[in-house]
Amino acid sequence: MKLASGIDCKENPFFVGCVTKKGIVAYSKELPLKIQIIRGSYFDSEISPTLDDVRLVTIGKTPLFILSPEFIVVSKLSYPNVHRLFDFHDVLALNQFNCLQDTEYLSRLLDRTSLHNYIDVEDILRLKTLKELQAFLESIRHQLIRRFLYWDFINVEILNLCQCFVLLDANTQIMSLPFSAVQFVNKILCGCMLKRIELQIARLGLHLLIAKIPERCFDVLYQPDFQKLIYRGIEAISHYPNFWLSNCKVVSTTLQQLALMESSTTQRFDSFWNIDTLIKIVQRIFFDDFSNYSLITSIKSIYHDLKTEQISISDCMNLLHKLLEPIA
Repeated sequence: MKLASGIDCKENPFFVGCVTKKGIVAYSKELPLKIQIIRGSYFDSEISPTLDDVRLVTIGKTPLFILSPEFIVVSKLSYPNVHRLFDFHDVLALNQFNCLQDTEYLSRLLDRTSLHNYIDVEDILRLKTLKELQAFLESIRHQLIRRFLYWDFINVEILNLCQCFVLLDANTQIMSLPFSAVQFVNKILCGCMLKRIELQIARLGLHLLIAKIPERCFDVLYQPDFQKLIYRGIEAISHYPNFWLSNCKVVSTTLQQLALMESSTTQRFDSFWNIDTLIKIVQRIFFDDFSNYSLITSIKSIYHDLKTEQISISDCMNLLHKLLEPIA
C-alpha cells in the first residue's frame, strides 16, 4: 500500500472510482457516476477519515483509493452502536495477516474514540485467535456493564457482546432523564407484553432516544402519532431486538448531530425541533429508510461543508429542510 499523494480535497474528495457498465474503474472527472468514501462523515462512527487515512492500491490496472487497515480496525471496534459479528472477525483477520503496521498511528486513531477508555493498542495487537477475540470482547462488555451496573432503571447485564456497544459513548444523561420523561417511558412499557430481557431492551432504547430530545420539545412525547411509532418499534423487539436498539441509537445520534450544528452557529434551529419534524425523523429512521444511516451521514456531510465554509448557514438550513422531506 502507498499513501495517496497529490490529492486535491476540493477537487477530489477521496473518490474510490467511478461506476460503469464494466464495473468500478479508476476515478475520472469525465465519468458521471462516482463512488465517494468520505466527505466529513463516516456513517455514525466517532471518527471520520482524513487524507492521512487514505491509501492508494492498484487492483489489476485500476488504481483505487481505500481506507487504511488501521482506520478500518479502529472504526469497526469503536462503532458506538450494536455490532455485527463479522466486524469483530474482520478486526481479527486484519491483525492475523499483519496488516496493522503502524502502531503509533493506530494509537492516535484509538485515542480519538470512546473505546480508548477501555482498551489500548496492545490489546488489539495481541488478538491472534478466536478465543483471544472472545476474551477481549468479554472484557469490554464487563467494563461497560460495570460502569452502568448501579443504574436503577435498567439492568445492563442483559446486553450481549454485540448490543453492549450502544453504551460505548453514553454518558450519565441517559441515566438521569427528567421526571416527565421517566413517566412517559413507564406509561409506554406498562402497555407492552414483553418478557424480562425484552422489557429491559425496550427501556434502554427509549432512554437513548429521549436523552437527546431537548426538554423544551417534550410535547412530542404526548403526541399520538409519536407514540404509535414507538409502539410499532417495540412490537419488533421479540423477533428483532437489535433493530429496536440500533435504530433508537441512530435517532439519538441524529438529534445529537443537529444540536451540535445548532450550537456551532448563531442561528436557532427551531424549525427542526418542532413536533412534526421530530416525528418525521423517527418515522424515517425506523420505517422508511432501511439503509439506517443515510440521514445522519447526510447531516454530517452538510455540517462538514458548513464548518469548511463551502456553504452558508442559509444554504445549510435549506439543505436540511430538503433532506427531511418525506421519502417518496
